[in-house]
Amino acid sequence: MSPSIVPSPNHIVHLVLCDLGPNGQAFIETDPGEADRFSIVSNMIIGRYGRPVRVVAFNALDGTCRDVSAEIARELLMTIEMDGLPEGTQAFVQDHMPCATGDTDGTKLPSQVRMAAS
Repeated sequence: MSPSIVPSPNHIVHLVLCDLGPNGQAFIETDPGEADRFSIVSNMIIGRYGRPVRVVAFNALDGTCRDVSAEIARELLMTIEMDGLPEGTQAFVQDHMPCATGDTDGTKLPSQVRMAAS
């Protein structure tokens, strides 16, 4: 009998949506054993995702799904300095935490923050 692909009870699965340039956007294929929050953050730190756009967490058992991008961006900044992150991960953090780039009044749109930081 093959193992079930349904997550175990109370297991939250995280998927990363990436910008693939001219090919559009896609959720990156992820081994179920590496779809936890810790693995996603670790993979972002090492640059596994070239240009991450969003992180979505879901729990099939209780039927919930939500965007956790801002939480992941905050966790990245608590783990490592901004300049220690790969370029694509820096852009992700800037998009989801504009205050990390000095935009404390929130007047810049995320894309404006990215351009200003480039």
